[in-house]
Amino acid sequence: MAQKTGIATQIGYVSEVTPGTAVTAGMTFLPLATGGLDKTIDFLESDAIIAGRETDTSDMWALGAIKCGGPVGFELYNKNLRFLFKNMFGAESGSGPYTYTPGDLAGLALTVQEGIPDLAGTVQPWTFTGCKISEWEIAVDEGQIATLGLDILAMNAWDVRTVADGVTNSTTAVTSATAVFGADDVGKPISGSGIPSAATIASVQSATAATISAAATATATSVTFTIGIALATASYTSALTPLHYVHSTLSVAGSAFKVKSAKIKGNNGFAERRFCGQRTTDEPLAEKKKVYTGELMAEFNNMTAYRRFVNGTEAALVITISNGTNSVVVTANVRHDGSKPKADLGLIQQSIPFTCKASSTDASAITAVVSTA
Repeated sequence: MAQKTGIATQIGYVSEVTPGTAVTAGMTFLPLATGGLDKTIDFLESDAIIAGRETDTSDMWALGAIKCGGPVGFELYNKNLRFLFKNMFGAESGSGPYTYTPGDLAGLALTVQEGIPDLAGTVQPWTFTGCKISEWEIAVDEGQIATLGLDILAMNAWDVRTVADGVTNSTTAVTSATAVFGADDVGKPISGSGIPSAATIASVQSATAATISAAATATATSVTFTIGIALATASYTSALTPLHYVHSTLSVAGSAFKVKSAKIKGNNGFAERRFCGQRTTDEPLAEKKKVYTGELMAEFNNMTAYRRFVNGTEAALVITISNGTNSVVVTANVRHDGSKPKADLGLIQQSIPFTCKASSTDASAITAVVSTA
């Protein structure tokens, strides 16, 4: 039995072969710093008038679109970054260190499972499938651990439950007096003795009866069904260490540049693809160009950065976060977007927002090289 508070929370991820088809083995776990994924449902409300009725009836609403995803924040670790960066950028090359550049994200997705403890000390899993990284941010601040923030857009999400009174009949029909099958079960994996591998619930007839996607291989009673995906056992890589501000250096136009903080982020321009006849989305695909932006906070040293802004001059930016053995290095060609320093008491601070622009290939706009254990 786990702790009864958020101290038992866990989150893991694994690459999917087919976006939207959950992978249950080989999850990588990272300590969660902030945020968490969510599943929301739109309700369809009728605007029609029933003569004399002051309120809507129970027949005048229906379940609508399922929306899944949200922000998750990690510290930037010395390990277990590869598949996150691949889903952040799209193109990967090398065999360690790995190089990431803007590329096609179609066909790339993650299964992400979040475990949250209830007051009984049971960690309840929610498994999010078809997860695409819609936005990301790498940030480092003076005196702080470096962070990796992800905004995730998922195709669906499932909780899990187990019943011990299942009945199979060598057909696609299954029953259980205690299952309480409902609309949310459609599409969920179902497993148990005699249930084919990768079977899902195709439709629900009642609280006690459902149809699965492939016929059971036996006729049996008192079968234990797992509806959804069970909680994966969290296992963390040894010597998992966060990178931080002491590990961080930066250069602009080939010269070292001291900053109070630096952040760089990407927006992959995904569209949620919704259609009649389904409550969940198809695989999100990019409908816009990728956009990479960021901001440096520095002391007002001289007029160089400001003149780059007013003259529209691009410059090379290199952010290096390295502990000597493991490193994340982001190289970008940036346009300074302003602005002038603001008058204040004390040392004048200068915000230097920027946008990445390709001087030749897409890789010239931004490239990340990850060298981790």
